Amino acid sequence: NRAILQAIPDLLIRMSAAGTYLDFACSETASSFYPEGVVQDQAVYNALYPILAKQKLHYVQQALASKTLQIYEQELVIGNKVRHEEVRIVPNGQDEVLIIVRDITDRKRAEIALEYSEARFRSAFETAAIGISLVSPQGRFLAVNQALCQMFGYSEAELLALTFQEITYPEDLAADLDRTQALFRGEIRCFHMEKRYLHKQGQIIWALLSVSLIRDSRQQPFYIIAQVQNITDRQRAEAALQQNEAQNRAILAAIPDLMFRVRADGTYLGCVSNASHFDILSSDINPIGRKLFEILPAELAQRSFHFLQAALKTGNLQTYEQKVEVGSRCQYEEVRVVKSGADEVLFMVRDISERKQAEADLYQLNQELETRISQRTKALKLSEERWQLALQGSNHSIWDWDLRTNQVFRSNRWREMRGLQADDLTDTQEEWLKGIHPDDRDSVMTAFANH
Repeated sequence: NRAILQAIPDLLIRMSAAGTYLDFACSETASSFYPEGVVQDQAVYNALYPILAKQKLHYVQQALASKTLQIYEQELVIGNKVRHEEVRIVPNGQDEVLIIVRDITDRKRAEIALEYSEARFRSAFETAAIGISLVSPQGRFLAVNQALCQMFGYSEAELLALTFQEITYPEDLAADLDRTQALFRGEIRCFHMEKRYLHKQGQIIWALLSVSLIRDSRQQPFYIIAQVQNITDRQRAEAALQQNEAQNRAILAAIPDLMFRVRADGTYLGCVSNASHFDILSSDINPIGRKLFEILPAELAQRSFHFLQAALKTGNLQTYEQKVEVGSRCQYEEVRVVKSGADEVLFMVRDISERKQAEADLYQLNQELETRISQRTKALKLSEERWQLALQGSNHSIWDWDLRTNQVFRSNRWREMRGLQADDLTDTQEEWLKGIHPDDRDSVMTAFANH
């Protein structure tokens, strides 16, 4: 019995029905909470605080009256430390009881810490801006917060009647289940994935899912904690960005220009060229990070730097043309410089050699045409002079009607024969008809028509 008493971490007390301590027994480990100053045959009201004494005497009398075990907990201060005790009282004869006092301070601290932790988790669970759920190993929702309900359009009761499999987009379910099984097997501690869910109204919800597993005391899957962040807007923005980038790449691929970004100090920041004929730079030279004056001929670099500074200073588009000697050939370029940042510009260089050649060819053709026109004009003038001399020498009356222009030519002799001055008639058909007798006009016009 003595060995058993030494092994039990409890304080054992025999007490009479009137509340008198009859005997004590405890191990060395339990002696620390032996009531200080308590001696045998001392009344409980003289050993404990009144409230504790009253409580203990109440349960002593209750145990004797009901002849059943009574259990309660109490809190007291021993040596300036708060101690929690579990008190068990069992009848031990007609007018006495056996009291077993166990120190449960550590357990109470753990319970308080657990309650505090659970309260914090519940608060975070309910007020979180993202969806959180507790899910059984079979996939059924055990608990869901309001954010998750709003995200999927269901009430709490509706979600608790569903499984995550039922609201997962079919094409994403297999990947989710594979990761979940790996979690159950202990191959991973948690996982994150982007997946699609189905809203109650049918629309697709993109979400970032974070999953961890809670195991029971036997290390078996107990429940899953799933955090769900709605990324639908981000997915749409990324899709729009990807489409925009694809369009930009297509545009860049279609632009037959050399483009490069240059910092205010003349350093190349980036270069894009879709035209093989821009061979000013050797293909084995990477200009990125180097200066204009290191790469380009001095005159070309100075001109580029001048317009770079002008674009940065004014903020206006700068445009100029330049002639570049490339090996044995001459290349004409149109250069546009636009401010693209606080301290950088974008150069767009277009090969206009073909346009320049076309302009030169057109100029040459115009010169040749003007020469021919000048020669033809001189020949026509000389011919006209000869024609007039012939008319004057023949002394004949002559008129000529150009059917294409409706213009009528009359020689001076024709006018003299009719007593007219040079400015009496205009050179039109109407004026010519006026000179024909009215009775003859119809027959003359008929003859013209038949002709």
